[in-house]
Amino acid sequence: MSYRYQQLCAKDVQTLKQLLNVFGEAFGDMDAYQSAVPRDAYLRSLLAKPHFIALVAIASDKVVGGLAAYVWVRQTDIDKWLLWPPLRA
Repeated sequence: MSYRYQQLCAKDVQTLKQLLNVFGEAFGDMDAYQSAVPRDAYLRSLLAKPHFIALVAIASDKVVGGLAAYVWVRQTDIDKWLLWPPLRA
């Protein structure tokens, strides 16, 4: 079996829903992943955010695995960015 890997973007809402189903099966908690799936507009906006990453493995046009991650921005990094360029005394 061959696999194809894909990073999801805003147009991949249905694929993200398939990934949520895979998570429910893998973690044995379908209720947690299927009972209150957010609306498409929310999922689309989530996938469009640069700090959210969703990757899927696809075999025979079906999502068979994947992961979702957030890029954590530390408050100190935000403070540095907000003070860029550095203030001079």
